[in-house]
Amino acid sequence: MHILSREFYRSSNGDRWSVIKSQGGGDVYVRHEPNEASGGRPTVVDLATFVARGADSPEGQAFQDLLLRLRVEQDLEDMESLGAKHEAANDSDGDVIILPAPSEKPDGKK
Repeated sequence: MHILSREFYRSSNGDRWSVIKSQGGGDVYVRHEPNEASGGRPTVVDLATFVARGADSPEGQAFQDLLLRLRVEQDLEDMESLGAKHEAANDSDGDVIILPAPSEKPDGKK
C-alpha cells in the first residue's frame, strides 16, 4: 500500500507534522515525528483528535493554513477547468485572493 504524505509544519526543535493518506483509502491522518534527540516514536492520529488537541498551537495553525492553501489550489483548478484566467495574490492580512489576469479588466473586457 502506498502512503501519500504532505509535511505542513516543522518546529524549531525539529519535530515534524504531516498529513498522510493511503492512496486507495479515503481516511486522512496527522503524523507527528519527534526530533531524533528526543528519542520519541512517531504517532498517527485522526484529524478530529489532532484538532481537538490544539488548534491554537503552532502546528494547529499550520494545519489550518494548509487547509486554506488546499482550498485555494482547488478553486484555481476549478477556474482553469472553466477556462478562466487568473492570478493569486496576498491581501494586507496575508490571505490568498484570486484576481483576474492582468490582461483583463475587472469587468471582463480586454
